[in-house]
Amino acid sequence: MAPTTAAAAAAAAAEEEGGVVVQPVVLSRPPSSSGVLPTMLVLRALTVALTFISLIVLATTTAYARYVLFTMILGLLYSLLQAALTVYHLSSGKRVSNILVYLDFFGDLVLTYALATGAAACFAATVDTRKILEEEFPRLFDDAYGNLFGKFFEKGDATGSMLFIGSICSSVSVVLSAFGLRDRF
Repeated sequence: MAPTTAAAAAAAAAEEEGGVVVQPVVLSRPPSSSGVLPTMLVLRALTVALTFISLIVLATTTAYARYVLFTMILGLLYSLLQAALTVYHLSSGKRVSNILVYLDFFGDLVLTYALATGAAACFAATVDTRKILEEEFPRLFDDAYGNLFGKFFEKGDATGSMLFIGSICSSVSVVLSAFGLRDRF
């Protein structure tokens, strides 16, 4: 029986010579019933909730960092769109379009980086500003003076934390989206 592929021919030749044959491991996408789609839906819902809460927290500080605000809005809108598409996929058993596999993967990838850099920008802004203000005006952080800026920076830290957790949810979604992208090739 003749080998049908070049890889099979190479494996047969290696076996004849007494060599070791290394077989590649091919990961297959688990079926939808195994929980991939519900997991993706939960991750997208968490991303929506975290970006929405961080948007509310940032809005209460009255100081807006444009990039952080942009990443929050981007994360919120993209995650809402993907959650709706995932609900449709779960309920109907089919995708709106097969091309959306690319949107899932590359959109999740961009969103992960946007949320992570938005969180980093938020943390950097609060840490740097807090350090400068504590050196110049230490009384503003004393409880005797009402800790005027301490609460402001706590809100900034909370916003950055939620964006960071949202980026983790999005990065797990990237891995799950890669299964769908792999099936396209």
